[in-house]
Amino acid sequence: MINVVAWNCAGGLKAKIDEVKNIISKTNADIFFTCEAEVTLQQDSFFEIRNYELHVANSILLGKGRLTCHVSASVSHLFKRKLEVE
Repeated sequence: MINVVAWNCAGGLKAKIDEVKNIISKTNADIFFTCEAEVTLQQDSFFEIRNYELHVANSILLGKGRLTCHVSASVSHLFKRKLEVE
C-alpha cells in the first residue's frame, strides 16, 4: 500500500521545509504533495529531500511553482509532464 499525504503549506514552502521533513518522517509518506509552495527555479534544489524525487508544477516556468510532489525513491513511478496544463 502506498501512503499519500497532501498539505497546504500556506504562504510558501521555504520557511517550512523542516516541517515538511518532519511530516514525511512521522507519516511515512511515500508521496507528499504541497500546495501554495511558491517555489522558484532558483530555489528548487533547496527543497530536495534525501531519498525523495522532487516534482514541481509547470507554473514554476511562469515564476512560482504552486504545487510540489516529493516521491519516495522506493516508489516505482512514471512522471508525465505532458499531462500538465501549460
